[in-house]
Amino acid sequence: MQNPTGLRKGLVAQWKAAQGTMEKFAFLKAFLLDREMASIEIQPYYEELSEDKTKEKYSELPLCRIREQYEHLPGGKQYVADLIASQKGKKHPQSNDDEMKLYKVFVGVDTTSYLASLLDSATVAFRLYD
Repeated sequence: MQNPTGLRKGLVAQWKAAQGTMEKFAFLKAFLLDREMASIEIQPYYEELSEDKTKEKYSELPLCRIREQYEHLPGGKQYVADLIASQKGKKHPQSNDDEMKLYKVFVGVDTTSYLASLLDSATVAFRLYD
């Protein structure tokens, strides 16, 4: 069941949802008795295609670089002070200086859409067969 190729989506989901050895054993027993799996009831499968997923992106920068980028901006000094207070800072692999400690700085948000990725795939396939 590691490589469920050829099984219907509901069966794979049901296998993954089985908790404990007894549930998995019952599933395998049903499979051995009925290879077509016609006797196993499949729950309806629903997948949100229009759902956007967001992921925050951070970058690790040395403190001296953060000061250089943000301290001259309005509110920048407070931002740097809050950043230092909220994070421990990671030792730089090439320096022991406190100004070279690495801190995570927010870069932006990546938004991905499943529907958009499907459309991109369809566009690529269309170009290949055009």
